[in-house]
Amino acid sequence: MRFMVNGLVGNIINERSFITGETYGITINTFSGNDRFEVSENTVSKIRLILNGGEGNNYYQLASGVKTKVKDASYKTTNLR
Repeated sequence: MRFMVNGLVGNIINERSFITGETYGITINTFSGNDRFEVSENTVSKIRLILNGGEGNNYYQLASGVKTKVKDASYKTTNLR
């Protein structure tokens, strides 16, 4: 899992691997702003992912084999792909 600022590879702020037997789920919370969540289509995992987008124009590209739940403050500005 990688966390980037402004979508630039040079701005990775955290990179970590999780072990399926030790991790049931991962929750990512963001706040206001225009957030972008992308899960690569070749990603497969039994670890569940919960994305809390907060307010703002959020974009979600979730074409993968990961069970994902999206909790967004305003569905009218949420883009799911």
